[in-house]
Amino acid sequence: MYFDDKEVIEYIKSYTETIERFLNSQSAVSKMNEEDKQRAQLSAIDNAKDYILELLQDIQNSKDPETVLKLADKLNMLNLEEIYEQPRRYLPESCDDCRYKKWIEENCKETED
Repeated sequence: MYFDDKEVIEYIKSYTETIERFLNSQSAVSKMNEEDKQRAQLSAIDNAKDYILELLQDIQNSKDPETVLKLADKLNMLNLEEIYEQPRRYLPESCDDCRYKKWIEENCKETED
């Protein structure tokens, strides 16, 4: 008799719809493509770095400065060394298609020293 009541039937329908919406949204979140996951991961790391940077700026008043320093070190925020990279040189696949070689051949005269 209780489940035959009009208000109870409406409540059950409404509750079922709410649960279905919730479950569908959960499956949509789990089906993120790799690009979206990577973007979310980078965003989370940036947020963590911003938060730790704020903590580092006020480390004198921090309750646990050792933990702040450990977190900053884990995110490689304390590495102040400049990384020097040697210049890279790229060679064309073949010199036959090289515009510079064609220009030299067409516009320069060969001279013997």
